[in-house]
Amino acid sequence: MNNEVWQFLKGVADHWGSLLTGGVIIAAITLYERRRGEAIPWRAALFLAALALVFSMFLAWRDQYRGWIAERQYRSRVADDLAGLRHTAQKRYYEWWEACNDPTAAAKAKSAAEELREMIVNKLRKEISAAEADYFNTPRMFEPFPANRTLVTCHESPLINEFGYRIQRLSDIIQRVLDRGRKERSI
Repeated sequence: MNNEVWQFLKGVADHWGSLLTGGVIIAAITLYERRRGEAIPWRAALFLAALALVFSMFLAWRDQYRGWIAERQYRSRVADDLAGLRHTAQKRYYEWWEACNDPTAAAKAKSAAEELREMIVNKLRKEISAAEADYFNTPRMFEPFPANRTLVTCHESPLINEFGYRIQRLSDIIQRVLDRGRKERSI
């Protein structure tokens, strides 16, 4: 919160300085003083400074608001991208599961799943954080093996199961990305 207040005050000072030292206000004062041959009254200068301060507060608020909107749009885009990858991962999961008893098809499905896993890890590292990439990629000891009998008879079933749990963890990550945007909006 203190950093946000500081950023706002810095923005106000930057805008206020720009408004008071250049542009239309200075040109108007200069023209007035040249035409009249005298300095503007103190009250008029104070009024212009106050008006510039109020306007600079608006400009600083607008800058922060636009930044917040851009961050929200970015989070939404990242969540949409990750949701698309999750959907593709679910397809790879079922393809791998169904191809489990055919060694050639299973190897192809495993390769496709591994390529997708690496793509998701890289996207998470780049767009979110290394911690979220690690959360997605690290198998958990407490994740139970599914009761599905077809998967149990497959020799790669632990890897397929692990990939399925990664998809679930990706859902958790997407939800956290979206929730961060909501929490920031409510503050």
